[in-house]
Amino acid sequence: MVAQRHLKVVFGGSIEGEGKADEWSCGLSMTVPSNIWEGGVMDQPKMDDVHADVIKYWTAIRSKFPVGVRLVYVKANIIGSDGFYVDKAQTWRKDVEPAMPGSGSSASLPWQTALVVSTRTAVSRGPGSKGRWFLPVPSTAILTNSGNIDTTTKNVIGQASAQFVADLNNWPGLDWAQGPGSPVVAIVSDGGKSAVPIARAVTGIRVGDRLDTQRRRANDTLEVYTPFPLP
Repeated sequence: MVAQRHLKVVFGGSIEGEGKADEWSCGLSMTVPSNIWEGGVMDQPKMDDVHADVIKYWTAIRSKFPVGVRLVYVKANIIGSDGFYVDKAQTWRKDVEPAMPGSGSSASLPWQTALVVSTRTAVSRGPGSKGRWFLPVPSTAILTNSGNIDTTTKNVIGQASAQFVADLNNWPGLDWAQGPGSPVVAIVSDGGKSAVPIARAVTGIRVGDRLDTQRRRANDTLEVYTPFPLP
C-alpha cells in the first residue's frame, strides 16, 4: 500500500456486563503538518486538544450507551507512505481518568451490534470517497418498536459527530481554514487502480436508522450449538 503520510487517531475502551468483557475502538485519519511529529515526538499541546475533543464527543453521546461501555483512552500514531506505523515505539496515548461510562439504560443489545457513523467527502464514488467508524454497542433504549434507531438518537449522534470532526479540524494555532498544510480529518486511500495516493477532507456525516454488525465482535462471540436428533 502506498498512502499519504497521516495521523491515525484511535479512541476506545471497554465493554462489561453479564460476567464477560470486551473492548471497543474507533479510528479516523488526519492529514497534518509535518511539525506534529518532528523528531519522532508528538506535539503535546495539540494532542492534548485531540484528547479533549474526544472527551467532549463522548460526553455528548454517552446517554445512548449502557453503563458497561466505558471510554478509557485516546491514542495516535503517524502512518507512513507504506501504510504502516512510522515508529510503534512513539505511540502517543493519554488515558481518560477516570474512565467515562455510558449514562443510558443498563441494558445493552448484543455486543456485535454497533452504531455506525459514515463520513463523506466531496466525491461520491471511488477510492477515498467515504469512510466510517463503529461506535460501541448501544443501549436497548435507542430502538423504536420496529427495531430501528429512533430519530432523537440519530440526531444526537449525527450532530455530535459533525461537531467532533469540526473540533478536530481546529487545533490550537492551526485553524484548518487557514489554508493548505493545516490539519483536517480525511479519508486516506492508496488510490485503488490508479495507484495515486488520495487524502480527501471529510465534508459531511451520515447516520442511518439501522444498527450494523461489527464482524470482529461477531467472530469473537462464542456460539454454542445444541443438537436435536430426529425422533
